[in-house]
Amino acid sequence: MDFDQVADELYTLLPAEFTHARDDYAAQAGQAGDRPLAKRIRALRRPTAGAWAANLLVRRHPDRLGRLRDLGQALRSAQAGLAGDRLRELSAQRRQLLAELTELARRDAKAAGQHLGEEALDEVTETLQAALADEQAIELLARGRLVKALHPAAWPAAALPVTPLAGTDEPARAPSAPAPPTPPTSRRTSKPTPAHDQAPAPTRKRAAKAASAQQRQRLVGARHAADEAERAAQQAAALADEAAREAGRVAAAHEQAGREAEQAQADLRAARDRDKQARAALRRAAGDEQRALAAAEAAAARSARAQEQARSAARRLADAATEGAGSDA
Repeated sequence: MDFDQVADELYTLLPAEFTHARDDYAAQAGQAGDRPLAKRIRALRRPTAGAWAANLLVRRHPDRLGRLRDLGQALRSAQAGLAGDRLRELSAQRRQLLAELTELARRDAKAAGQHLGEEALDEVTETLQAALADEQAIELLARGRLVKALHPAAWPAAALPVTPLAGTDEPARAPSAPAPPTPPTSRRTSKPTPAHDQAPAPTRKRAAKAASAQQRQRLVGARHAADEAERAAQQAAALADEAAREAGRVAAAHEQAGREAEQAQADLRAARDRDKQARAALRRAAGDEQRALAAAEAAAARSARAQEQARSAARRLADAATEGAGSDA
C-alpha cells in the first residue's frame, strides 16, 4: 500500500465519505503490520467543502490550473514593474477567470453529488485568489490535497498564513520575506580602527534590530499601500463595470423607446389612412344620396306630369262623350 496513492484517492472522495474510507485504509495498513503507514493515513484530515471542491477542480481540469499559473505570473510581473495599464488589463482577466473557475467548481461538485453553499464557494474563490498571488500557493493547490482554503496575501511577496496540507508532517508555509543584505566585509588595513567603530556587540545588535524593524515597517507600509491600490483598482473596475451595465441598460431603453416611437408613427399613419378612407367613403355616400334624391325628385315630377296628362285625357274623353250625346238627341 502506497501512502501517496491512498491520499490521492481519499481526497477525491466526497467529504462525507472521507473519514470512513480513511479509517478503513489505516486499519488495512495496521493489519499488514505497517504501523507507521497506518499512523500517517490516520493523521489525514477531512477537507472542508471548499477545499475539496478546489482539489476536485485542479484534478479534473489541469489546463485551467495552467491558465491560473500563467495569469498569476503575469500579475506578479506587472505589479513588480508598476505597469499600470498592463495591471488593469490583467485585473480584468483575473476577475473573469476567478468567476469562470468558481462556477466550474460549483458544477463539478454538483455533478459529483455535493452541493456547495455560499461559504464553500467563497473558499474556492479565496483559494484561487491565493494561487494567483503566490507561487507556493498554486503549488499547494496543484497537489490536490488541501484540507482548508488558502487565503490571499495583501502583497504577492507576503507570506501566506499557515495552511494545513495533507500528507506532510509540517503545515505548509509561504516563503518569508528576504533578510536584509549583508554589507561586504572591508579588507583589513594597517590603519587603526576609530573608536566609534569599536562599539560593543550589544550595541551593534540593537542597531541591527532597529534597522531590521525599520525595514519590516517599510515592507508592511508597502504591502498596505499595494493592498489599498489593489482595492482601489478593484473598486474602479467595479464602478466601470456598473457604468458599462448602466450604459447598456440606457442603450436598451433608448432602443426600446425608438422601436415604440416607430410603432406609434406607423399606427398614426395607419389611422390617418383609415380616416382618409372613411372620409372618401362618406363623400361617396353623400354623392350617392344626392343622386338618389335627385332621381327620386325627377321620378316624382314625371309621375305628377303623367297623372296630370291622364286627368287631361279623362276630361277630354268626358267632353267628347257629352258632345256625342247632344248630337244624337
